[in-house]
Amino acid sequence: MEELAAAAAAAYLSKAAPTPAPALAQAAPAIVEKTMPAKPSGTERVAQPLGNDEATAAMELAAPGGGCAEAFTQIEPQGLAATYWGEPPEVTSDLSILFRGARNSPGSEPEHFERVTHVNGVPAGGRFAVTARIRGIASGSWTVSAERIETPDDTAGQFDIAAPQTATARTTAAPLVHGPGVRLWTWPLLVGLGAVFAIVMQALLLTRMNENATAAVLISILGCLLGYVGAKLWYLALHRQSLRKFVTAGACIQGFLVVSLGVLVLGGAAFGLGVGLLLDMTTPGLFLGIAIGRPGCFLTGCCSGRPTVSRWGMWASDRTLAVRRIPVQLIEAFAGLIIGLATLGFVLYGTETPYDGAVFVVAVAIYTWVRQLLFPYRADPHTRRGRLLTSTACGIVIVATILLGAV
Repeated sequence: MEELAAAAAAAYLSKAAPTPAPALAQAAPAIVEKTMPAKPSGTERVAQPLGNDEATAAMELAAPGGGCAEAFTQIEPQGLAATYWGEPPEVTSDLSILFRGARNSPGSEPEHFERVTHVNGVPAGGRFAVTARIRGIASGSWTVSAERIETPDDTAGQFDIAAPQTATARTTAAPLVHGPGVRLWTWPLLVGLGAVFAIVMQALLLTRMNENATAAVLISILGCLLGYVGAKLWYLALHRQSLRKFVTAGACIQGFLVVSLGVLVLGGAAFGLGVGLLLDMTTPGLFLGIAIGRPGCFLTGCCSGRPTVSRWGMWASDRTLAVRRIPVQLIEAFAGLIIGLATLGFVLYGTETPYDGAVFVVAVAIYTWVRQLLFPYRADPHTRRGRLLTSTACGIVIVATILLGAV
């Protein structure tokens, strides 16, 4: 999952030239962008000052306002996001965008950056947007241009090479830098709502069973807090990153579930609660909470689906390339909703289970199996062998529980 941050404002640009062409967007904290962390692609190197080409389309961008928005321009490190808007290619293609920036600082040492961003699999049909997030630059106003460049493996005729696109914007706090298709504030909001809903549902079900709901709620809150730490550490380990990046790193749901459920089991045993029953009463809220929180991943550009030309695709971003994508996060949220409702009905009206905790075990196995089915449609599909082994283990768990119930 994706770096957590407060919502940043951003801005769209529209091309001023009368002929239709892509537009360049810059993130700015003054205007709310209509649209957890990907690695910036491409390379950065020193560039020469920008020239004034008559073919360059000039664009305007609102400067940051006062108050909190202005405060973001004082937080270090600073950064900005430049977005190249392109028309669809004739066939699914790869492309490279050259971003150049020059700081508007009269009377001081000139500062420049240059970055080439490579993206793969731009689908035919529908406009696309390629965003470069430039971090660690001097604060202030920058003029940035973006243009498509030819690479040795380009296929002629797939794209129309348009004139460079330019815009001017001020920097903002680097963790808040993003492009179109990304709404940073939705992840912490929806995940937080999902966690609160899960704990409330757990308390209601335990109260109905005359169990110690207060102790369970306190343990669950502690589990959520430590689970957040576990989710960040899991992300760092998965992406082989240093602990120094803990604050800005993304978060993985696997780490959250492992740590939070571990705390729940240990805490339940310490307070004398029936661990199996506690897990069963936690299951409906857990998966309904996933149904609430998972759309936050779709809206913040993490766990993204593959680009597609299908009419079922939805315009979304992986924080670098915004195109029509398979909405795997929303499909997973729907699966969580179905599992949550099914387990809620079972714990309220179901028959006796083969063992305490069976509802939880089967629900987790089904959810894990669904995730394996969805992985091939994600931008990060994982290994086929790993998916096969995990799916097999889930099937064995489900069948074994059913057989135990039939005995």
